[in-house]
Amino acid sequence: MPEAWLPLADLHKLPDLDVIIVPADVVAAAAPEARAVTTAPAPVIEPEERTSAVERVEPALVGFVELPELPTWAGAAPAVRASDRRGRRAAERRARTKRRRTRLTIIAGLVLIVGAILWKLLLPTHHEVDINVDGQRIRTGSADTVGDALANAEIWVGPFDRVQPSLDASIPARGLIEVQRAHPVMLDIDGKQQAVWTTATTLAALRAELKVDPALVAIGAASTPNLDPTAPVVFRSSRPVTVVADGGTQPMATTALTTGELLSDNGIVLGAQDQVSPAADQPVPVGGTVTVVRVAAGQRSEPRVIAYSTQQKLDPTLAKGQYRVLQDGVNGSETVTYQQTIRDGQVVAETPIGTTVTLAAKPKIVAVGTRASVVAAAPATTRAPSIAAVSGTGHTESGQATYYATAPGTCAHKTIAMGTVVTVTNTANGRSTTCVVADRGPYAAGRIIDLSPDTFDKIASRSQGVASVTLTW
Repeated sequence: MPEAWLPLADLHKLPDLDVIIVPADVVAAAAPEARAVTTAPAPVIEPEERTSAVERVEPALVGFVELPELPTWAGAAPAVRASDRRGRRAAERRARTKRRRTRLTIIAGLVLIVGAILWKLLLPTHHEVDINVDGQRIRTGSADTVGDALANAEIWVGPFDRVQPSLDASIPARGLIEVQRAHPVMLDIDGKQQAVWTTATTLAALRAELKVDPALVAIGAASTPNLDPTAPVVFRSSRPVTVVADGGTQPMATTALTTGELLSDNGIVLGAQDQVSPAADQPVPVGGTVTVVRVAAGQRSEPRVIAYSTQQKLDPTLAKGQYRVLQDGVNGSETVTYQQTIRDGQVVAETPIGTTVTLAAKPKIVAVGTRASVVAAAPATTRAPSIAAVSGTGHTESGQATYYATAPGTCAHKTIAMGTVVTVTNTANGRSTTCVVADRGPYAAGRIIDLSPDTFDKIASRSQGVASVTLTW
């Protein structure tokens, strides 16, 4: 029996071209003629068989089923009608559209699969987390947050420690957590000390973290780039001051807090007796002056004449009122040592601290008569000294004067009447003074008068021992 293809009237209404229409559906959708002919399921014809059976039928055409051989009638043409061709073209278009959709669906699926693989490769799950604690690397298991990772590694952070990222943040993409331990530092700013906690390890980082005034100068260990946790960090303000010391005047800028610190910074060492103003423990006078006075103790020695003394010896062979020199007095000599106070090289005070006798003085011995005199009146040359002063008569005499231990304001002369007021003038310096003759002497060659020590001091230094003088009376 010859084969034939039966067109389906509503083939374009089928839900999907990929689904092969079973013979029962074809019969239900066909014309009544076909419904009566088809009484049993017909097998689906393969594309190769379709091509051989009907001309211009595409092998991929779906929706036609093979039917048993139908009876032919006169005049029936094997060609497919025009309406059938339009249906087939529409079906072909729908099939092509479906195939494109299928391809797009497959491509989209492949893109999703590749994206998932790349996601896994580029953003791996952190099965391990690295924690860097002050340069020491510690590895721990996976965790959801930074705080969990630190807890897993038993790393506890203090209130001043720095953690990056923060404790409640997720584990970073590279799986690394930075922990910087804080350490205490003693901060000293212009003498005000305060303990602070910091994670800085360099001076620059500490300045930035604590917002230290850039004008402050780092002192001592703080001036090094890396911080020493065991040493205080010292910052000072620069202050103008003028230092006067050792004969010089030096304006300068200093970071010292006290005068003593200022002098030490400039290599000025104070001696035990030196004086400084303001005192060494006082603040540096900003814009003022610090003065150092060098104080030294010195000694000097000078020779000095020891004035001879006069001793009286009673002589019964002499009449009362008569005197005779038994021994001339001779001055001695001594060395006097003085303790000096010297300020900036100038002697401002000196005090005697010792005397050494180099030559003992020889006393003057005078015999005093005790025998009753038969003469009514004693000679003028043997009268006792008068208490009242005798006015001068215009006499002058020149020679050498010395001094000896006697009553203040008195003097000794060999011939001038007792009680006479004598004016004594030092011919070397022009200084003059007066004294009252109350004793006899001197008897040494060239000596014309012996003065009391206080009288001699008025015209010359006792260290001279002898002075050239002119007497007027």
